[in-house]
This record gives sequence, structure tokens and C-alpha cells, in this order.
Amino acid sequence: NANAASQNVYIQNESGSTGGVILSGANSAGSSGTYSLNFAGNLTSANGSSYISAPTISLTTSAGSIGASSGSPLYIENGSSGNVSLTTSAASGNVYIQNVSGTTGGVTLASSTVGSGDTFSVNYGGGITIGGNINAGTSGVINLASANSTIGNSSTETLTAGTMTLSQGSGAIAITGNNIVEMGGSSANLTLSGL
Repeated sequence: NANAASQNVYIQNESGSTGGVILSGANSAGSSGTYSLNFAGNLTSANGSSYISAPTISLTTSAGSIGASSGSPLYIENGSSGNVSLTTSAASGNVYIQNVSGTTGGVTLASSTVGSGDTFSVNYGGGITIGGNINAGTSGVINLASANSTIGNSSTETLTAGTMTLSQGSGAIAITGNNIVEMGGSSANLTLSGL
């Protein structure tokens, strides 16, 4: 566990090492802090009770994946109801993110990098805000699911994947053009590319 009650947490592997991180228990930064992991290998949660809690979370792996699978994601939250600004970078791997059970806050995907042909998956109880383009390549997969709220974007963004699932618990979806939609929480177009 790595906790900083009123501060930031920055953890990085030693130069040249190739290992990853398995989260165990609750790992948290301060109420306005950042929790950052930057490792060469996989970043995973040991179980559903092993998670990161912070308003700003940054996860980077140079040669691995973030989360193991849709059934074994990396769990995040910002307390029981706070929103998370999330940056993920897995240039040669998959990304699987899920909220901690019972939390109701939303997540903003501030910056999202995933390997070409790999999977980018966010399964969240609260709303999902797309803050930048997401490109999984034309043979990749993007899954975004908000169980109880909407998916949205405030500026024009593009999702690129061969297979795409966008699921929201509330709000309408409007088709505004060829492969262009506005989700329930959107105030701008969302372009679906690669399909």
C-alpha cells in the first residue's frame, strides 16, 4: 500500500527494470492530490478491494497492460462519490479500468493511450467523460460502459477501433451524421472511426 493523506503519490520503477505493480488494499493520495504509477510491466489490482483512490490518477506502462482483463480490471475511485481525472498510457498493451464497487462518482478520460490492435475498456458506475481521442487501431476494441449515468464529451473527439461498445444507463444517443453520434452527456460530436 502507498498512501499520502494530504499529499501526492508518485511511484516509478528503477531504470532498466521490467517488472510491474500489483495493487494490494487501498492506495490513496490526498483529497486534491495525484496518484501516479509509471512502470515498465503490468499494472494490476490483486482483487476488488485493491484500488487507487485520488481525484487525479495517472497510470503508465511502457511494455505492459493496465488491468489484466475485463474480469480483472484495475480498480479506481475518488472516495465514495468523487470524480476522477484519469490518464492512461499502455502503448503496447490493453487498458481495463473499473470503479470500486458501490462508488458513484464519474471519470474523465483526460488522456488515453492503448496499443494498436489492443483493448481499451472502462466500466464505471458514474458518468464517463471523453476528454481526448482514443485510438485502439482498426483491429482494436473500445468498450465504454456507464452503468448509472451517461457517456459524454464537451469537444469534438474521435474513437478509433474495429469493434466498439458504448453503453450508458441514462440519456439518449443521437446519430448526427455518418459515424457521428452525440451521447447522453455530450455537447459536441463524437466520431466513430475504424468500424
